[in-house]
Amino acid sequence: MKNQFKKANIKTLMVIMLLISVMTFPAVVAAANDTPNGPQVAVWFIPGPGTLSDYDTDLFVGLFGFRVDNFPEPEPPPGYVFVGWFMDGVQIHAPIAAIEHIALFAGYALAPSLDPAVSLAIVYEPGPGELPQDTSPIQSFTYGSALVSMPVPYRAGHIFEGWVWNDEPVTAPFIIRSDMVLEAVWAPAQQTVLPPVSLLPVPAFHFVAAFDPFPGAFNGDEIGIRLGRTGSTVRDVPDEPTLQGAVFNGWRLPNGAILDDPLVIRGDIALTAIWLTSSETGAAVVTTTPIETRPNPQTSPIVISMMIFGAVIFLGLAAFAIFKLTSKQVVATGKYRAAMVRYVREIRILIRSRR
Repeated sequence: MKNQFKKANIKTLMVIMLLISVMTFPAVVAAANDTPNGPQVAVWFIPGPGTLSDYDTDLFVGLFGFRVDNFPEPEPPPGYVFVGWFMDGVQIHAPIAAIEHIALFAGYALAPSLDPAVSLAIVYEPGPGELPQDTSPIQSFTYGSALVSMPVPYRAGHIFEGWVWNDEPVTAPFIIRSDMVLEAVWAPAQQTVLPPVSLLPVPAFHFVAAFDPFPGAFNGDEIGIRLGRTGSTVRDVPDEPTLQGAVFNGWRLPNGAILDDPLVIRGDIALTAIWLTSSETGAAVVTTTPIETRPNPQTSPIVISMMIFGAVIFLGLAAFAIFKLTSKQVVATGKYRAAMVRYVREIRILIRSRR
């Protein structure tokens, strides 16, 4: 009983602890969010001679990497206008992510005269492009007037993308409150290159350079033929051919000269191999003529077979004719002998009868 009572108490205690944990979890999360987690950084806006309103904050503090999306705008001193926030002479624009302590200083410029008679200049800088012929690159306007339209320059092979002032895009219409130098922005135009149209097939080559290794032979798949246009140079001369008992010594041109420089194709040309033979003393001898006479073209095996077959038939017919002639002579000789025997017999009978 006691053990069962203890087990029941333990189960009840665990359920109570679980309920307490669930009830206190939101408060724990909120407390964790309010607790700094990592280093804190600050962004400080220093208005200088200007002043910030009571609704603006000059100091933002947060965790490492927090964002400042909006910058306060101070009230400039008399005779000046606020132009932006700067750090180390570089203007900083919102938003920013603070990864270190940052101090931004307000920048001011002399306020332009509010006199409508004061003339302000708008300068167009097309760069490598050109303005329309009826457009002046410098135009004058009074303070507070509106610029309704801007010219569109032209540049070959490019597309005009607009005007910028201090690297910021400018589009019409807008109110003119200061002198402005507008710079054109260009982008390369995408050109479609069409393949050349040819009505007749263009030959891949004009002339042939043939390298004849006879009586040697090339190794592998080399055939000794090079193709090229007029004036082209044959730089991939065939590999040296081989010949048993001889040494390859270069290529000979049709005029008898030896090919020393790269071959320039001027027309069809045939080059022959030069071979060296070794004498019994080991001295090399240059052969100006081929080592052996080029054999006649080989006769086709079919032609040879037909020639042999014809010869066999001819010999057979000749033997048959001789046999026939011999047989006739034998028959004729036998008949003659029989007649002579009968004639002799008749003579003998006639002589005996007369006795």
